[in-house]
Amino acid sequence: MSDDPIHNPIFKSLNDIARNESVMSRNAQGHIIPATVESFDGTLAVVNIEVSSENNYPQITVPLLRSEYIRFPIQKGCRGILIPLYVNIDHIIGLGLVAPTMKMGFNFQNMAFLPIASVTQPEIKNNNTLVLYGESDGVKIQTKDGSTHITVNHNTIAVTASKIELNGNVTIKNKLTVNGNVDIKGTLTVGGTEFKSHTHSNGNEGQPTGGVL
Repeated sequence: MSDDPIHNPIFKSLNDIARNESVMSRNAQGHIIPATVESFDGTLAVVNIEVSSENNYPQITVPLLRSEYIRFPIQKGCRGILIPLYVNIDHIIGLGLVAPTMKMGFNFQNMAFLPIASVTQPEIKNNNTLVLYGESDGVKIQTKDGSTHITVNHNTIAVTASKIELNGNVTIKNKLTVNGNVDIKGTLTVGGTEFKSHTHSNGNEGQPTGGVL
């Protein structure tokens, strides 16, 4: 096979691709690069590199920089930056078993995506408050196995647990619906009157009845 690019355009095309890959890797090494998400499968993100360049940067698949204990609702179009990694971290994120050697060096695929905030996102007017919000399904706080959880979305707060304890005064400013039994061990006051001691007028003699037994 001839390596003459004039008589063999396929060789020229392959040579250009290899050269571009080398240039892109060299340009990316040690640099933080802006990117947007194209897709996300829960572990890995396919991202677009958002820089103006004569090189046609391809989409790359990278892990997401986040804590094990917080799952971000990453969507297509989410903005962020690519952090260069000296070696591959597949064994850290559960996609590999063997740790890399330091001899591997930088590879264009060895980067990780870190989402960042944008002024186009909903405005938070109180900087003294921690605000959490999700996408269409809201926010969910759960135990590791998911058996106990609190979900906040749109007009609903749903709590699922085998036992719920409230230590403090509770005020309900709307209708309370109970689909089950009510067990009251303390004093029940209705309309300012203790329930067990309230009386009714006797329809026959006009005398009050006794309290509730």
